[in-house]
Amino acid sequence: MTVAELRAVLIPVALAFRADFDPPTQRAYHRTLEAVPLPALHAAVERAQANGRQFFPTAPELRAWAEDARVAMRSALKYEPCAQCDETGWEHHVIDGVTRAKRCGCWARHQQKVQALGVGAEPLALPVARDWTGDAA
Repeated sequence: MTVAELRAVLIPVALAFRADFDPPTQRAYHRTLEAVPLPALHAAVERAQANGRQFFPTAPELRAWAEDARVAMRSALKYEPCAQCDETGWEHHVIDGVTRAKRCGCWARHQQKVQALGVGAEPLALPVARDWTGDAA
């Protein structure tokens, strides 16, 4: 994401929270959020505005909320295997008596959907630490 894209998303939020969002602050937020896909950032901003908070969210908060949104969007994309690959995502071919495997076309179509949505497999932030009781640490 570029600084201009980040500004387009966060300046209206900063105005709504009456927060200072000067160029140095924008660059600092950009360094933390540049790997975040825009759909996930939009979801994080919606969460910040919807939960009744009083202050402009920090960049790490937005990154963690974007990761929650990315995981939700990613899990909503269901992989639909085909019968040709026996629903494994792999095609098997025997060449000179050796069985070889390659990714099936159904897997490639699923990956194209993931790329189009912009919510790849790489995590954006680590999950919140929990103690042994399940409460946030």
